[in-house]
Amino acid sequence: MSTVLVAPGLELPVSGTPFGETPAQDVDNLRRRVARKARIAVIVLVILAGAAIGIVWHVGQPLWGNWPRVEAVVVSQREFVAKYTNCDLGLSSIIDGQPHRSHVTFGDPCSQAPPIGAVVAMAYSPDDPGWVRLPQYRNSESFTVFIVGFWLAIPLAGWTLLTVLAIRRFRWVSRLGVVPWQEVTGTVRSASLIGVMGLEMSVEGAPDVGIRFGVRGISFFPVPTEGSTFTLRLAGDGSGKVLVSLPGHWGESLGRIWPVVARLPTS
Repeated sequence: MSTVLVAPGLELPVSGTPFGETPAQDVDNLRRRVARKARIAVIVLVILAGAAIGIVWHVGQPLWGNWPRVEAVVVSQREFVAKYTNCDLGLSSIIDGQPHRSHVTFGDPCSQAPPIGAVVAMAYSPDDPGWVRLPQYRNSESFTVFIVGFWLAIPLAGWTLLTVLAIRRFRWVSRLGVVPWQEVTGTVRSASLIGVMGLEMSVEGAPDVGIRFGVRGISFFPVPTEGSTFTLRLAGDGSGKVLVSLPGHWGESLGRIWPVVARLPTS
């Protein structure tokens, strides 16, 4: 019976080669599937990042848009509370020779705002003259940019992590999947499923082994019971990292395998 080196110093007898010498990455278009997922993840990340930058750039125009300025007269005040006390100022100005009325939120009580009748410098958006700010006073634009950036960063960070994992999976499949799938059969000594599948198996003619692999990429299967016979399909480079699949079940996952006499790997 032939053997396969799955980890340093650990060779296991091979009970079957279901796909002959076909590399594991070519079975069921494995490499193409993970490459497509990684490519889609990168494209979506670029789109999300571009959209986030565009939104923050737009929201922050009052801060870095180099808006033109005119003089405006404060014509009204209205105090309101939105978590903090703010003051809505009504402003009257002349823009492009036309009288214009606009409003701006002053981030303090009206007692600290420019009084009615005061003349202030007002910056306005060339594309929307109703969008204005008072450069010499504290406004809410910086806080708005911060809040918008913060909430956009959460999904962007999440998708970045998914993209990194997709690329990492593609790299491992490309590295480990150059060899064919080989089946290893043993008797289950213990099994647990807490996020990942953890197994200890006795394999005839080899040291007892431990293996840990994710189950999300593999179609549902019951947790094997102690004393049952269990068959795994493995493909690896002898480093202890392996691709794992199960006969009769769709999908595959990444895993680690080691002799149980060795210390449990930490990663």
